[in-house]
Amino acid sequence: TPLYMAPECLRNPADVDARADTYAVGAVAFYMLSGKKLFQTTDDLELTSKVLNEEPPRVSQVAAQPIPVELDLLVQACLEKKREDRPQRAADLLEALDAIAADARD
Repeated sequence: TPLYMAPECLRNPADVDARADTYAVGAVAFYMLSGKKLFQTTDDLELTSKVLNEEPPRVSQVAAQPIPVELDLLVQACLEKKREDRPQRAADLLEALDAIAADARD
């Protein structure tokens, strides 16, 4: 659905790579951490416009519980409009999540 689609998927579906999945991970993480959709809209056209043009809120701003700063920043990085600004590989994302988990255990 458009809610979990990276902006480049909407602009040019033929020009998509794995970094679109990173965006989707960020959108799912946002929902899991906050219980809220990334963008609140009434229809898919409005949703598409928001995905393409609006910066999403920080998960820490909408979640009922405190979100660790590092996790907040990682989710935000996954949701960057430009794919070049997102974590570039799944391994990068996993490494960041491992570091956040290690910090939480300390």
